[in-house]
Amino acid sequence: MDFINNKKQYIPFASSAIIFVILEANGYFPKLFYYFLGANIFILALSIWYLARGSIFYKNFLHYSILPLCLIISSSVYGILVSDSLRGQILDILITILNYIGLRSLYFYFEKSEIYKVYLMNNFFSYAGFLIIFFSSSAIFGLVSFLNIEIWPLLFLLTFVIALVLFQYYLIYDIDRKRSFPFILLASLSLLEISWAVSFLPLNYTVAGLTISVFYYMASGLTKYFMQGNLNKGIIKFYLLFGSISIFILLLTSRWQ
Repeated sequence: MDFINNKKQYIPFASSAIIFVILEANGYFPKLFYYFLGANIFILALSIWYLARGSIFYKNFLHYSILPLCLIISSSVYGILVSDSLRGQILDILITILNYIGLRSLYFYFEKSEIYKVYLMNNFFSYAGFLIIFFSSSAIFGLVSFLNIEIWPLLFLLTFVIALVLFQYYLIYDIDRKRSFPFILLASLSLLEISWAVSFLPLNYTVAGLTISVFYYMASGLTKYFMQGNLNKGIIKFYLLFGSISIFILLLTSRWQ
């Protein structure tokens, strides 16, 4: 067991390095995108499975794979829309760093959950959820804009992604699954309607994605505090103020199509 645990500490770096090489290769061979994406999904899932071995979380390791897998998939699809090579390189580096932090957090969480849960898992998964919604919604609005395809099927796909992210988000904060289900449904459908409304605005796909991400951040935070019994006027004011200022800045500084 000690031998396995000693090997586990190298998994986050090794997995991230391989994923970075695959991301770079995808830039040179874009026609092989689906093969490269499949390889990254396999490597990431295998890494999380290996990290969970021997821990009390082993049977439910798939639950902890949701956000990392959604992050690599959504960011890779978003990367298709990035035509500038420098921005593409920055995105690849960002994905690699996030992957490393995520796997490193899971490694410590599986080994010493009580010590590292708040400082690593909760914080990382909160930020990862925000980025997943940004990448996913931006990619959807971008694909609709560039390919002129129907948005409704993609919005339902976005709603499914939001539901998955919220499920993982509430799980990390130890919120009962049965209690969280109505809030997942309500928040997902609300964000679906907001996404549909945003699609009518002549916004750049990146700005549209950030707008949906801000609404997600507000919805996830408010519902989390409510289910924990910690929701108060101060928290409500913070999220409303943050959301209002963020949306105002985005609309004020955005390039309208």
